[in-house]
Amino acid sequence: MDTIWIQQGNIDRALLRLAIPAVIASLSELMLNLGDTFWVSFLGDSSVAALGAASYIIWIIFSLIDIVESSIISMISNQVGAGDRDSSNRIFARLMVFFLVLFSALIVPGIMLSKAGIRATGVETFVYQQASNYITVTLLFLPVMVFFYGIIAATQSHGNTRSPMEATILSVVLNLILDPLLILFLKMDLTGLALASGISRIIGIFYLWGKFRKTSGFTLDLLKSEFKTKFLDLKSGVRALKIGFPVSLGGISFSLIYFYILKIVAKFGTDAVAAMAVENRIEGITYLFGIGYYTAVATVVGQNMGSRNVDRIEKTVKRALLHTAIFASIMGALFYFFPHIFGSLFLHQQKSIEIFKNYLRINAFNQIPMIYHVVLEGAFVGIGRTLPNFVIPVPFWLIRIPLSLILAFNLGIGVDGVWWSMLITQTLSTTMMIFWWNRLTRHL
Repeated sequence: MDTIWIQQGNIDRALLRLAIPAVIASLSELMLNLGDTFWVSFLGDSSVAALGAASYIIWIIFSLIDIVESSIISMISNQVGAGDRDSSNRIFARLMVFFLVLFSALIVPGIMLSKAGIRATGVETFVYQQASNYITVTLLFLPVMVFFYGIIAATQSHGNTRSPMEATILSVVLNLILDPLLILFLKMDLTGLALASGISRIIGIFYLWGKFRKTSGFTLDLLKSEFKTKFLDLKSGVRALKIGFPVSLGGISFSLIYFYILKIVAKFGTDAVAAMAVENRIEGITYLFGIGYYTAVATVVGQNMGSRNVDRIEKTVKRALLHTAIFASIMGALFYFFPHIFGSLFLHQQKSIEIFKNYLRINAFNQIPMIYHVVLEGAFVGIGRTLPNFVIPVPFWLIRIPLSLILAFNLGIGVDGVWWSMLITQTLSTTMMIFWWNRLTRHL
């Protein structure tokens, strides 16, 4: 697949050509999250709270999968940018074997640790049981998720973001069809939710595999040759971990810290937990739009890093920040002035809805800082220097815990104090990310 347009020509067009399919794919994932929440809401607000409690474990799982995605995008896009397709295919084969073995070994300890983590939050027994069932089934499908997102990342690294979009939409549609059947008709509750997700991703893999082979020129003969030469390439695996682990640690730290945030919010009752669960999904509109640009920026920056075109790297990031700021501003205005529109679809208790509305209004001011953070993470992945993705946000996320306690209890703001702590720390973290990127680009 010709990728000269990524390294030359109009930057806005290159970004949009890559970002639009990636944004659509990301937003379709959001539609899935909202659809999941909608169907679960028929089981009651306690089940919505269980889904919210489980979400923090799911974030950890996807943060671990970030190792796969970020390392594949960085390593393969660099090779594609340098014009070496054979090396990019060999790297993909080696990394997928390494990651499938690694993540398969994490299933059993992951189930045990996740149950302990949910219990530690202090949620009600029903919430704990439902959340545990959901996470257990999700983890059983972990190798499927690794393969699905690994192929997506590899395909995107070649400049093809349309095929991953199609595979994602196919998976989402199938998932949303299975949700009511398994959750309500077969009465499998949150277990059915996780099962629907796993089945739909398997179908997505079958669809995307042929598209990837056409895009990259990857052949099964190459895969067999790599197996015969070396089944498990630890050298490539370690290199991938060095690139992806800081990104993953950032996401894992965020999720673990949110366990403590959840514990604070739980003191205000199940209504507050349910409100936070729904708000996190609504905020995903902006976040997942940013993820689309994360993918586009990582691909453009990665390929231009391979061809040593530093000037284009800097211009790409600046234009991406402008694009995403426009979208984030629109979403912030909608969140502030029309919060009831977003909450009434998923929450049925008046107290939950009121807590949700306050949260969304406060978080309206967080949309630009949040989306800038995501775009800059993609830029750091593209150049293969991912340490800032961990060392900058984590200290600010840690500060959220004492700051939430001070604002919520010491200053008497209540649960709104938790939402204010998120806004303050996100703004400070994003400011540091911008500073680090500007300084780093002067020495590329």
